[in-house]
Amino acid sequence: MTERSTGKLVAIVLAAVAVVLAGIAVIVVATRRAPVAATIDTRAVAAADLVTLGSDSQVRFDLQGAHVDDVALAGRLGLLPGDVVVELSGVPILQARDIERVITLNGREIYVELVRDHTTTIARWKMVGELRDARQAARDSARPSLPLPPPSTIAPPAQDPLLETIVRDDDTHVHLPRATVEAVVADPMKYISTVRVVPAMANGMPSGFKLYAIRPGSLPARLGLENGDRLDAVNGMRIDSSAAALEAYTKLRHAVRLDVSLTRRNQPVEITILIN
Repeated sequence: MTERSTGKLVAIVLAAVAVVLAGIAVIVVATRRAPVAATIDTRAVAAADLVTLGSDSQVRFDLQGAHVDDVALAGRLGLLPGDVVVELSGVPILQARDIERVITLNGREIYVELVRDHTTTIARWKMVGELRDARQAARDSARPSLPLPPPSTIAPPAQDPLLETIVRDDDTHVHLPRATVEAVVADPMKYISTVRVVPAMANGMPSGFKLYAIRPGSLPARLGLENGDRLDAVNGMRIDSSAAALEAYTKLRHAVRLDVSLTRRNQPVEITILIN
């Protein structure tokens, strides 16, 4: 089996485990050939620079991602020559309008997956300024005669009634119907973009999976998961490889209680999920 097909198998198995375990959202493991760097580079980035990333003529897009040839812009974003921006907050960056999707989310922190020297690196951009304000300012500068659209014409984001069935009793106790689990399992692709998961390493060995880019109100957020959490185990079963995930899937497919063990800001956290 090739490395790419193995990666896809890991992603599929982990996704199945996550949703069947009520849970833990749909886990999407990086399926690219490049290894994942263990550290995360954090830097402050002006919202206007992210907007520019989607409009600069010196930014090229292809099936790999975004290539920033504008040296000044690359420097402000903390990019090195040859870096390829693959994803922003879980959104694959294949064309300029993909960056527009990220801007619409108006996040305060953007998790960036990029390939640098054949290694996948995760960076975090802490936004300075509001993304939507920066986008509007750029539009006003380009088309000053166009009026702002009235707020009433902006449709609110669609609500998912399925997520309304998930009830959090407190920060560490959640319950939901079995029908909700089955509905998520039946359509897992709908929830893939709501969380970004990468393998965690400790002393050169696999150590769970780190969760990033969790969107407010999404499935993982409803289940009490937070950005930066490391998924360690479910019902005492370690989740750190495709084999472990498959074993958990087999044994816990019809479980009515799931004790999800996490590491959050270097402290152990356990979330109990009850399925009825």
